[in-house]
Amino acid sequence: MAKQVTDVAPVLVVLGLRYAVAAVALVTVCIATRQQRPGRRQAAVAVGLGVTQAAVLLLETYGVARTSATNAGLLISLTVVLTPVVDGLWARSWLPPRYFVAAVLAVVGVALLVSGDGVHAPAGATGWCWRQPACGRGT
Repeated sequence: MAKQVTDVAPVLVVLGLRYAVAAVALVTVCIATRQQRPGRRQAAVAVGLGVTQAAVLLLETYGVARTSATNAGLLISLTVVLTPVVDGLWARSWLPPRYFVAAVLAVVGVALLVSGDGVHAPAGATGWCWRQPACGRGT
């Protein structure tokens, strides 16, 4: 969706609207649940995390806007896979080995989807059904 939106609006406008909607929702929830105002330390942590998230979204959205939709999918998929790795490095805690197995499988899967000419219709019996009118495809 970010690819389509950035085709008609600048990246900073898209992100500004995204944060405005989130801010309205957050303020509404805080008022409805009668949350206390955060202390200095809580506010500083929140601002730090918000600035970090804004930087990630800014770089990600600029990357998505400047590439194909296929490559945008790869970029966003890699963000999801790499975030726990960066968190583990930051916190100086190692992820379990099964995470890395799953991460490699996820990256290989996404790479297969975006490689070459993009996604191809399935082969064999599934490919046959894919081309049939009953499956939503004509020959």
